[in-house]
Amino acid sequence: MKQSFALLAVMLLAIAPAQGEEKHDHSAQPEKQQGMHDHMKTMRDQIAQIRGARDPKEKDRLVAEHMTTMEEAMARMQGMGCGKM
Repeated sequence: MKQSFALLAVMLLAIAPAQGEEKHDHSAQPEKQQGMHDHMKTMRDQIAQIRGARDPKEKDRLVAEHMTTMEEAMARMQGMGCGKM
C-alpha cells in the first residue's frame, strides 16, 4: 500500500511541472479581458440580488437571468479559445 502511494505521488510530481509550463499570452486581447471582468461583475451582482430576493417568483426570474448571463460568458470563453465548457 505504501509503495503504491509513493508511486502515485512520484507520478503526480512528475506530471505537475509539465502542466505548469504552458503559458498564455493574454496581452493580445485586453478588450476581451475587460469585457469578461465586466461580465463577472454583472454575475456577482445578480447573485447578490438572488440572495436578497424574498419572493419565490422573483428569485426564479433572477436565477433564469443569471443562467442566461452564464451561458453568454461560456460562449465568450469558447470564442477566446478556452475550449468547450
